[in-house]
Amino acid sequence: MPSVYERFDPRAALLNGAAGERFWVLEPNKVKLIGGGAPFSEFPLSDNEDGLATLKHKFPHSSFYLTKLQAGEYYPLMARPSSCVPSESPGDNPDLDSDGLTRRARVLSSGQIDALIEQLKRFAKPFIPRAII
Repeated sequence: MPSVYERFDPRAALLNGAAGERFWVLEPNKVKLIGGGAPFSEFPLSDNEDGLATLKHKFPHSSFYLTKLQAGEYYPLMARPSSCVPSESPGDNPDLDSDGLTRRARVLSSGQIDALIEQLKRFAKPFIPRAII
């Protein structure tokens, strides 16, 4: 499975106010920018060439971090950015199948039940009789 690295360029963040982040997929024979299309969005690799070393050579002022998730994976209840361009936004929740919606409803309802139990405990606390010693 290919590795995914996040590239952070502090100069880009300072110059144009953007985050300066880009995500790169390291495949066995090439290094590819996710959502590429711009010049320098793909670099072919020779047989013994290291993809991360190639990226560090091409972008010497950048830092690279290995991501925990692969491309297309996500944390289920994490907030996601929205956009007025539908193709640019992952939407409210990518789990739109019945299993995903059921799992999301279960997680949300269990959180609400926990909050309700805590409120009931606080409400009932003054009425709990103390043992007389």
